[in-house]
Amino acid sequence: MAWIGAGLSMEAGLPSWAALRASLVDALERKATTLEPKDQSKLNAAASHARLETDLWVAFDMLRHNLGVTSFRDHVRDAMKTAQTVAVPQSYALLAHLRIRGVLNLNIDRLATRALNAEHPGKLLVEHNGPTIARLQQVLTEPSRFVGNLHGIIEDSESWIFTSPQLSALLNNGAYKQFIQTVLATHTVIFLGITADDMAVGAPLAVLSTLGVETPTHFWLTDRTDATTDSWGENVGIRVIRYRSAGSDHSEVNEFLSDLLKATPPEQPIAPPVALERDAGVEQELPPPSEMTSWSAEQIRDALNKAVSKLLAHDLKDSFSEYEALRQRYDQAIYRAWYVTPDEGSNELLGYTLDREVAKGAFGRVYHATSRSGEQVAIKVLLENIRNDSRMLYSFRRGVRSMRILSDRDVDGMVAYKEASEIPAFVVMEWIEGPNLAEAKESGFIQEWHTVLRIGAEITRIIRRAHALPERVLHRDIRPSNVMLKDYFADSARAKVVVLDFDLSWHRNAYEVSVLHSASAGYLAPEQPRTTPGSSTRNAAVDSFGLGMTCLFLCSGEDPLPDQHRHVEWVNTVAQACSSIPAAEWMSAPARFSRVIVAATQDSQSARWDIAEIETELERLYDAVTNPGGVVAPDLIAEELAARTDVMQGYTWNADTLAAELQVPTGLSYILRADLQNERVLFLAQWAATGREERKSLEKYIATGAKTAVARLRAAGWQKVGNQGEGAATVVTAEMPAERLKGRIEDVASRIDSAMEKLRFGR
Repeated sequence: MAWIGAGLSMEAGLPSWAALRASLVDALERKATTLEPKDQSKLNAAASHARLETDLWVAFDMLRHNLGVTSFRDHVRDAMKTAQTVAVPQSYALLAHLRIRGVLNLNIDRLATRALNAEHPGKLLVEHNGPTIARLQQVLTEPSRFVGNLHGIIEDSESWIFTSPQLSALLNNGAYKQFIQTVLATHTVIFLGITADDMAVGAPLAVLSTLGVETPTHFWLTDRTDATTDSWGENVGIRVIRYRSAGSDHSEVNEFLSDLLKATPPEQPIAPPVALERDAGVEQELPPPSEMTSWSAEQIRDALNKAVSKLLAHDLKDSFSEYEALRQRYDQAIYRAWYVTPDEGSNELLGYTLDREVAKGAFGRVYHATSRSGEQVAIKVLLENIRNDSRMLYSFRRGVRSMRILSDRDVDGMVAYKEASEIPAFVVMEWIEGPNLAEAKESGFIQEWHTVLRIGAEITRIIRRAHALPERVLHRDIRPSNVMLKDYFADSARAKVVVLDFDLSWHRNAYEVSVLHSASAGYLAPEQPRTTPGSSTRNAAVDSFGLGMTCLFLCSGEDPLPDQHRHVEWVNTVAQACSSIPAAEWMSAPARFSRVIVAATQDSQSARWDIAEIETELERLYDAVTNPGGVVAPDLIAEELAARTDVMQGYTWNADTLAAELQVPTGLSYILRADLQNERVLFLAQWAATGREERKSLEKYIATGAKTAVARLRAAGWQKVGNQGEGAATVVTAEMPAERLKGRIEDVASRIDSAMEKLRFGR
């Protein structure tokens, strides 16, 4: 999300707040010349005071009071008069192109709204202004983009926030504070065109920091280099990104935004070698490699790991090169160190006793093991050939680093990492009592929508937590076998979803030489196994794809085929899989869930929904299925009404207009549309002549049917019910606040059917 100030609009020739203050001071001085000396002196003094006042909010308060409300309004509008016709600055266009979720706008010029509308023509954009900004709280839990004009819009002076009392009232408004705090706690925000002393920004951030609320890292793009800037950012949880400016030239802002659009993370970030994090004990000289030939595999492992732990303890560059030399010199010993089985006599692995093998595949084997202290753990031992395959070795190191980060950050929902080594390459993790998703689906546990949605939403939350870390940890191998249901056997209804193998089990060219099961290839995003121009395997959209395919598995129980998402029947395949699960509680759940899957598995990386969008929709659907009587979101209600009415069976959902639409061959069409801006649902029934009807039938069916429809819709509680036109141009319209539909959807749907009864001829 972007939080923008006046600095971003200066490219369009609009004044900064300081320049607007100067213009208003000039206006006040001109007004003074028209008054008698006594009053003239008073206004000149006020003008001088306002010109020197360091707090702009106080200055504007003085200017508004002394100019008068009407003159103040007119002078502000005159200073901003070009805002509606001036070309949208490039910075706004670039921001919109970045696919930001929304804009919090300190300007009244509405350039942000124009930029987003131009970037997404025809798509819904929710906009609220000034004191009504808190109504956007609902939109934060919906997929629509939005603009919050925090200080109002130029067209509505009643919405303006210019003076210190107005700002104070806004900042102290409970609903407004809750909205801003939710934004800052749930979104990554980039601040542009603002100043460090702007209370409209600093106050909410300061509140969060004093409350101890942990937020994602936010960013502030600024040309300021003073200590105040640094202090402000550090104290409120913002990382400062500096750029150079020359006078009024801030073109580097556009360069920065352009760079963000073109940025492609490197495919193989360097990760350090993996060593046991234990005390190496008394330092001992390693014997020559030939002397180790008579040692047991466990003796070799113990000696080599102690030497490696000591060598890598200080994480020095020279240590890494020395380690590589050690690996080459002791290659034969390392090969022997890989031999481990659960059979007695060869089942000791650096302090763990392997009890039994629980899984095996192309990546290696997983064992149930017991530590020296008696703790049960899972140990994953990877393929022996990882030691001489740089791709697999880097993948292993990268995965261990990711899991260490998640463990250090205490990310809830990941299988707890304990330790790892690469002689041999193994990872020790918490032992999970419970099945993975593939086993749970096969056992018949995942059969109802509340289960499907709970699991899908919890996986998404875990992945998003990892993405939100400063290190931006990706998973890159989301699939059913990498998700487990902890304590499922003790209480299946309360089983906790946990994810394992973050960034561990994938590398480029996974089809040929892989640490993956062959059945898992369909969960890989298309840019993973093969290079795709403009795409990166280090993009969060990789996890969107795997998550989408895993959600499909929750319905179908079948692994997707490689490139299946490119098939012409893909949308139908997904819809059929989702419709296989009964949906009595929320009948539109299969349709909405199928659209999430399709959106998450788009072939183009840039076209896929991001994890936040997926999480938002899955949580909304879960709430709808588990508490249908509590739903107030207009778009959810509109589609559920369509799904429950007989007259709209076979509808299509228009995501741009948030409307369920149906055209009947007889010429009748229906629309149920969500109006998020005003939190209501609109209904429209329209008849258009097909040219094949008998004219005598029109009077009988249309006029009478429309009259009946209007009466019955009113009786059902619909408002502003109307019937425009006659004959071949009849349109019946109605609307109802979403709050009044809460808990009444089934009843209202049946009343829509009743209202349309006499218009449904020929169907």
